[in-house]
Amino acid sequence: MISKRRIIAGIITFIVLLILLSYIPLRLKEVLINYLDKYLSISQFISSILPIIGVILAVSIALSVVLKKTKAYGLTIIISSILWILYIYVALNGGQIYLTINYPYYFIIIIDFKFLMFMIFIPILLDLIKGIIIALKRK
Repeated sequence: MISKRRIIAGIITFIVLLILLSYIPLRLKEVLINYLDKYLSISQFISSILPIIGVILAVSIALSVVLKKTKAYGLTIIISSILWILYIYVALNGGQIYLTINYPYYFIIIIDFKFLMFMIFIPILLDLIKGIIIALKRK
């Protein structure tokens, strides 16, 4: 039985994560394009698919809050972990961010985040293993 507290906590979690993972990147991209696009090439900096992944991730994490201590909890942890990895990979553009500066001279700056990206993946992979163990234990 799912309690009302878990449902309320899931709704609050969904709203907060929707703002953080979807709304802010969407608005940040618009602000950066409007104000800095004549100096920097920002269009590839924040992927247009990132807010969509953020919405799906917010739903999956909210479901894992609601479905805690049920048989589906392990599966929601697995799905959330995979979506986190995808979100971080897309947010960091596969580990390399290219900045093109157009003013006053033309520069291309490549920032390599691959090591940081893989370090962020370690706790998420441990969470994925936790989800697999929970899913196998509850069957």
